[in-house]
Amino acid sequence: MQGYVISNVRDLEYSLEDVFYATVGDWSGNWQSASTAGGAFSMTLDRIQIPGRGETLQPKNITISNTGCAEKSLRTTPILSLDDLSSDVIMKDGSEVDIKFMATETLSAITGVFTFKSGACKGLDGTFSVLK
Repeated sequence: MQGYVISNVRDLEYSLEDVFYATVGDWSGNWQSASTAGGAFSMTLDRIQIPGRGETLQPKNITISNTGCAEKSLRTTPILSLDDLSSDVIMKDGSEVDIKFMATETLSAITGVFTFKSGACKGLDGTFSVLK
């Protein structure tokens, strides 16, 4: 395509170190869904090193309460790209959950969506909002 002009490009107002400082730690809030009442949502974000790739965040200790099935995570994958802020989660009952994250510009709140891909809650999806 031709004729496009990219303008008003600006650098982020914070560094990667600022992102780690603001996001590493415990987060808690609520989740909701059109198909069920919702409940509490909590997680811990850890700073980890991936050999050959550098540092990133990994969500851990995810709790999605009041789902009617598994509530706590067993394993998670790290966030591998700023273009895809997601983690694949295995819950303690073996259920697979896909979680996608979005932070506010000030990094003071995180929102996102989750979908149970397998297990007793397969098909349950919802949104969440957490604060540190």
